[in-house]
This record gives sequence, C-alpha cells and structure tokens, in this order.
Amino acid sequence: MRDFSIPRLNIMPSTQPMPGPAPVQRKLRARDVPDQKLEIDRIVKRLKQVIEPFYEIAERLDTTLDATDLCAVLDALAAEAARSSPEPHLAADDANKAYLRRALFDECLLEPSSVLFHTTLGPDRIRYEAMPTDFWLSCITEFRRQITEC
Repeated sequence: MRDFSIPRLNIMPSTQPMPGPAPVQRKLRARDVPDQKLEIDRIVKRLKQVIEPFYEIAERLDTTLDATDLCAVLDALAAEAARSSPEPHLAADDANKAYLRRALFDECLLEPSSVLFHTTLGPDRIRYEAMPTDFWLSCITEFRRQITEC
C-alpha cells in the first residue's frame, strides 16, 4: 500500500558557514564611465545609424524628417529618462510625422539598455550594467548640439 503522507525530511546541520549578505553595490553613474568623450561620440554615432533608415521611411510616407522632428524625439527621450511623459513631444499635426516620431522614439529608447559597461569587482568578477541615465542624458545633449549646429 502506498503512503501518501507528507514525507519527513531530516535536515542535517551544515558544516559550512552560511554566506553573509552580498555587499550593497552602488549603481554605475556617468562619472564612472571611462573616457566619457569617446563613449558619448560612440553612442551618438549609434543613434545616427538608428535614425538613418527613417529618412527613407519618411520619403515613402511622402513627408520629411527634419531637425525639428529629431529634436522632438530627443526631448521625448529626455522626458522618458526623467520619468515623465514623452507623449507631448511626439505629437504632430501630420499623422505621418507623428508616426515617424513615435517609431524613431521606440527605436532610440532601446539604446541605453543595449550599451553595456562593465565594472571590475574583483580578479575574476565583472558586472555588466546598462548605460546610466545621467550618461544617456549627456549623449542626448551632445546629439542635440550636433543637430542644431548643422
């Protein structure tokens, strides 16, 4: 006959000491990113590559993607990073422009989590972290500066 009662577990004390809690580690900040100027240039270059196909999409939609639209998307990205609504920045009178802004925003929004920085914690431990928010805002600011210079 089968025994369907709750099995009894005999828990033996461990001979190994219990590991203590892991030390609290602070989040990566912009000042922790080595060679910031080079990294910002690299991120801006990536953003330009993300934006490039949208010029062709704009042409197929019989509209344009100009500096005003790009600045609106950058404003929306900055608002999202500051945890406020990006929607006011993405709105446009033309439905095609509004679509382009939203699509471009969605594509660019993936960048901060796609770029990983590493922190060496020990001789055999490395922690990979997404781009810090303050560093992302620095990249957005630099990209805006380059757009408005043209």
